[in-house]
Amino acid sequence: MNKAPLQLLTEAHAAAAELNRLADHLLGHFVDEARRGGVLWNEIGDALGVTKQAAQQRFAPGQAAEPALLRGQVFAGCGGWRPSS
Repeated sequence: MNKAPLQLLTEAHAAAAELNRLADHLLGHFVDEARRGGVLWNEIGDALGVTKQAAQQRFAPGQAAEPALLRGQVFAGCGGWRPSS
């Protein structure tokens, strides 16, 4: 049986939301790695196309996306993929 267009839209929306969540975790991980490597907030902001302040608000420890706490969870949703070191 074919799925109704509205059901497909609803499923696509849920999938997109999950992908956005995973993308935020992935970015958070690499921002955390960059910070631990000495990269400045203004450089991170430039790389992401935002201001230094926007990058800090989004990724600094204690903010909504706390990369250090996510490190063990980030890649679980990516089929076990890990960045090369």
